[in-house]
Amino acid sequence: MNKLKTEWEKRSKDLGDTYEGVMFASFPKAINEMLHQWELQILLDNFPKKKQVKVLDLGCGYGRLSIPLAQKHKDAKVYGIDISSGYIKLFNKLLGKRGEGKVGDLKTIPYADNTFDYVFCVTVLMYMSDAQIEKLFAEIKRVLKKEGKVVIIENNATGSNYITGF
Repeated sequence: MNKLKTEWEKRSKDLGDTYEGVMFASFPKAINEMLHQWELQILLDNFPKKKQVKVLDLGCGYGRLSIPLAQKHKDAKVYGIDISSGYIKLFNKLLGKRGEGKVGDLKTIPYADNTFDYVFCVTVLMYMSDAQIEKLFAEIKRVLKKEGKVVIIENNATGSNYITGF
């Protein structure tokens, strides 16, 4: 098991379905809550305006963002991919029939072409090399429907600000 996967497995066991588990463990809870609400609002503001949306959460963790999206959009089916089997177990438990998570890396998304209406990736790219990110973007393009939407929320190179792309 590689070092990154080992760390995320440990976090899933130690911190579970808490902000500190998938966000900044050293930040006060109030800061993580503020960041969570800001990220969630961006995702809600850009959610497709149609029924029966298929959503893919890349680096889903326990479903921190997927759970409120599924609660707000009752017709949505939410899928997730994460490196941690511990987080995927939590994701599947917490979303129940509203979602399905799979363990995997993001260089090979295990879904057919043109499957998803909405794909999002929040603070995951910082763990990937440039070559891995290129593969991920090719995979996003492959699994995204022609009219689909992508939202990426990520730290910039200095780590001081977020960059949001649509």
